[in-house]
Amino acid sequence: MEEKKLKTAALCSDCAAPLHYGAKMAGQPRFCGDCRHWRMLMNKMGVPEARQAATSTNARWFLRNGWVYSKNHPSFHDAQTLAKKVASRND
Repeated sequence: MEEKKLKTAALCSDCAAPLHYGAKMAGQPRFCGDCRHWRMLMNKMGVPEARQAATSTNARWFLRNGWVYSKNHPSFHDAQTLAKKVASRND
């Protein structure tokens, strides 16, 4: 009897959400759309590396302290909106 291999869904490296796109990148972190957007914004705004993962803890930190790093950044309001969305998740 032949054993069937179970397909494991790729998961986001930050929030563990299932990823629905194809290419597998062995050994490299993969992110869902929100987490990828979050990391891009945090990187552009000069937020400390330790706070760039898209976790609810880091999002709440950004809502309290993010203006110090990025109050004049053109994407600040987008980042605030995304931080509220990320903060509401249960990590």
